[in-house]
Amino acid sequence: MSVGHRAWLLLGVVVVLVCGCDRTKPPSAGSMPRPDLSLISEERLLQAVEAAQRAVVDAPESAEAWGQLGHLYLVHGWEVEAAGRYRRAAAFERDDFRWRYLLGRSLENTDLVAASEALERAIDLDATYPPAHHVRAIVLRKLGRPDEARRHLERTAKLEPRNPSGQLGLGEIALSAKRFEEARDHLLRALEMNPGQSEAHQALAQVFLALGDRAAAERHASAGRKPTRPMPLQDPLWDEVEQAGVTKYWFSKRANRYLAAKDYERATVEFAQAASDDERNPMFWYNYANALLRSERYAEAVPIYERAVAALQDPYYKDRLEPERKVKIFINLGLAYANAGALDSSERSFQEALAVDPSSFETIYNLVVLYSGQRRLEDAIRLLQGSQATATDARLRQMLDRLVLEHSASPKRP
Repeated sequence: MSVGHRAWLLLGVVVVLVCGCDRTKPPSAGSMPRPDLSLISEERLLQAVEAAQRAVVDAPESAEAWGQLGHLYLVHGWEVEAAGRYRRAAAFERDDFRWRYLLGRSLENTDLVAASEALERAIDLDATYPPAHHVRAIVLRKLGRPDEARRHLERTAKLEPRNPSGQLGLGEIALSAKRFEEARDHLLRALEMNPGQSEAHQALAQVFLALGDRAAAERHASAGRKPTRPMPLQDPLWDEVEQAGVTKYWFSKRANRYLAAKDYERATVEFAQAASDDERNPMFWYNYANALLRSERYAEAVPIYERAVAALQDPYYKDRLEPERKVKIFINLGLAYANAGALDSSERSFQEALAVDPSSFETIYNLVVLYSGQRRLEDAIRLLQGSQATATDARLRQMLDRLVLEHSASPKRP
C-alpha cells in the first residue's frame, strides 16, 4: 500500500470516529478535498503531513489538531484543503477568533465571498486585530465594495497608527474614486512611516499628475521604480501558519526574517535546515555565514563564506551578482578569518575584495586595521597612499596622517 493511500485510509477512520460522536455536525472529513501526496518530493514535507494527519486520527474532536493540519496545508499551497480543516476547527470552537480569521485567509484566492464572510465573523468575535480588518478590506476591494473596504482600512489605521498599511489602502481607494487631494494626504502619511514603499510613490505619481504638479509626479514616479521596502502589519497568527512550513523555501524565508531582526541564533538554525549541497546561490551562503559571524561563531562562519566564494564561479551568478555584493562576501570572509585568528587568510580575502573594487572604503579600512594590529605600519601607509580613494575620502586621509605620525615617532631599527 502506498504512503498516500495509507495516510488517507487513516483519515477514513476519522470520519467514522467523528460522525459517531459530534453533536455540532461539522462538515464531513470524508468530503473535504485531499492533497495528492504522491506529488510530494520532499521527505520532510511528507513526514510532516503524515504526522499531522495522525494527530487528527488520535484526537478527531481537537480543533487544535485540525487547525495544525490546516496550517500545514495552507503554507504549502493547498488552500482549498486548508479551508476544510479550518472549517472543522471552527466547528469545534465556534467562538475562537483564530480559526475564523485563518479560514478567511485560506479562502482569499479561491472564494472571495466566503473569505469575506469568514473574516466578518472573525471581526465580530474580536474587532481589535488589525490584520483582520486589513485583509477584509483587500477582499472587499476585489469584490467591488470600496466603501465597506474604506471603513476597515480606517479601523486598521486607528489600531496601528504607526504602520502605513491603512493609509496606503485609503489612498489607493481615494485615487480610484478620483478624490485626489484626499488620496494625496493619505499617501503622504503612508510615506512618512515608510519612505521606501514604492506602491505609495507610484500612486502619488498619478495623484500629482492629476493635480497638475508634473515635477512632483516625476519625482514620485522615479522613486516608485525602485524595489519596494514593505512594512507589513504584525500578524502573529499568520506567523504561526508560516512556522508550519517545512520546505527549503520556508526555512530560508524564516532564516532571512530572523537575520533582519538580528535574531542570529534562530537564523542559524533555520539556515542549517535549508542548506543543501546543490545550493548554487552565493547570497544564500553569504546570509547564512553572516548569521554565524554575528553570533561570534567565527570558525563555523569561515567554511560557509567559502561556499559563497565558490558559488561566485557559477556561470549564472558570476556576471549577474553586483560587484558591491561580491566585495561584501570577501570582506566578511576576511573578518571571519581575522576573528578566528587566521590573519594571513584574512589579508588574502581583503585583497580579493580590493581586486573587485580598489576604491572600497570598507576594504581599505579593514586592511589598514589588520596591518596596524600587526605593526605593519609601512604596509598600511603604502596601501593608503596608493589608493585613489584616499584623495577623495577625508576618513582615509585622517587615517593616513595618523599612521604617518605614528610611524615617524616609532623607534627605528639599527
